[in-house]
Amino acid sequence: MKKTLLFAFILLTFSSCALSGFTTKTPKSEISDVQRFIPVCDIDLLDKYDNGGHSDSLSELCRLSIDNVLARDKSIGLTGYITIKDTVVQNKVNNELRQLIDDGNLKQKAQYTYLPTVDSILKQNGKRFGLLVYHVGFERTKQNWGEIVFKSIAYYYGAYGASSYNEAFSKLTLIIYDAENKNLPFYHFSIKPDKKPTRVISQQLEGIIDRFWK
Repeated sequence: MKKTLLFAFILLTFSSCALSGFTTKTPKSEISDVQRFIPVCDIDLLDKYDNGGHSDSLSELCRLSIDNVLARDKSIGLTGYITIKDTVVQNKVNNELRQLIDDGNLKQKAQYTYLPTVDSILKQNGKRFGLLVYHVGFERTKQNWGEIVFKSIAYYYGAYGASSYNEAFSKLTLIIYDAENKNLPFYHFSIKPDKKPTRVISQQLEGIIDRFWK
């Protein structure tokens, strides 16, 4: 849990320095027949003492919201939804995506990135492009947020400040993987501090699509 919170605050600090969008020489018009993978959502729920962890219910709500937005979209060129029945293979896909995002420096990795399991699945289906979405964030219980507000006020009056406290956090990353060139012709992320992931995820995804694809 501490790792999740630290990761969130680091992202907030450096997000303004990141570059994203269409990142390779592959023209937008060439990105077509895109296959979407099941979104990966890692949403935590923090209790009174900042204990807790991965929330299956919150993560599933966010996954369904992402799927609903993408199912309606006609601008990216989505033509298929890859479902993986083997949980071992699905976990490999999920972990490849998590590691790619968590390691950072997507600007450099965009020029060459090899996701072996994703790559293999696309080739087995005779496809070149795959869309992957990773959503990470946290929400707090009402009791937890009450404690945090109280502590923040105490710290403020004690000259400690409270700028590092967030009621919630939501980061969405969308990438397109090119199995032919082994790169990321597109990636972008959206960060919403102090916003509950379950309430803003659709807005975040639609914002990326509207900005770059419409």
